Amino acid sequence: MLKFSLAFFGSFLLVSPSVSALNTVPNSHQLPQRNNAELLVTQRTANTNRERIQQLSQEIQQLVNNKQWDLALEKAKQMTELYPNIYLSWSLLGVVHLQFEQFNEAVITLEKARSLAPDNETKKPILSALGTAYQQRGIQYFQQKQFEIALSDLNKAINLRPNVAESYYIRGLLYSTQEKFDLALLDLNKAISINPNLAGAYDILGVIYAMKEDFTKALNNLEKAAQLYRQQQKPEQYKKTQELIQVIRQQMN
Repeated sequence: MLKFSLAFFGSFLLVSPSVSALNTVPNSHQLPQRNNAELLVTQRTANTNRERIQQLSQEIQQLVNNKQWDLALEKAKQMTELYPNIYLSWSLLGVVHLQFEQFNEAVITLEKARSLAPDNETKKPILSALGTAYQQRGIQYFQQKQFEIALSDLNKAINLRPNVAESYYIRGLLYSTQEKFDLALLDLNKAISINPNLAGAYDILGVIYAMKEDFTKALNNLEKAAQLYRQQQKPEQYKKTQELIQVIRQQMN
């Protein structure tokens, strides 16, 4: 039986989700009944808060767009202190944490935003960002060989974003490392069905089939991976895949 090591092929990309600048300050008709003077003061306060929230969110978005991450983080933290019950405060802070690759902090803050969001439509961009945070934290745990925690995070990422190929690919890679090849095959094929140009998925499929001594399928997948690596201008991955193809062909002869 041929012996092949399972390694990371390709890179994991952090997609920066956008969060719509919305707010949940209640309108005047949602406030408790009070006398006219009290109601007028409350309305003015609500309007002032709404304007300040919009201003802060725009400032943070601008800092993010300009890649002024330190200032964005400082401003986002300030917003959560001023408006801790507004989901937008936490969603913006979560996105900034993602940019800093502070994935544990991103999960915590985005879960907070999720709990405060008033409806499903509002939650959509939050769930997208949260899925990214769980995926990236799962990768960190994977690299630290904390496989069970990594699997839990990847499962959550897939539940939140079931149409993201990379999450299936990474989970398939994790299953491969644990030699759970049937589960790995399911995930890797799912990843390819979503993104047929995901070269790393073909690569790991080829390794698995080689370990299962199904050399025809191994070569088919590795050759597809090599073709994609060449097209995507990834010379290092292309070279490694070609070397593996040559080893398999030599063993078959």
